[in-house]
Amino acid sequence: MIKCIIIEDEPQAVTLLKTIVNNKFPNVEILADFDKVSVAAEYIKKIKWILFFSTCN
Repeated sequence: MIKCIIIEDEPQAVTLLKTIVNNKFPNVEILADFDKVSVAAEYIKKIKWILFFSTCN
C-alpha cells in the first residue's frame, strides 16, 4: 500500500483528487489532506511518507 497526503488549498480540487485516487488507485491510501504547507510540513516531519500531491504556490 502506498501512503500519501494531499496538500491543496482549493477544497474542490481536494475532493476531486480524493475521488480519482480512491477510484483509480486502490493501492494508494490517503492519510491526510492539508490546505496549508506549514501544517503539512509538521505532519511530514512526524511520519514516514512516500507520496504527496501539491499544487500550492
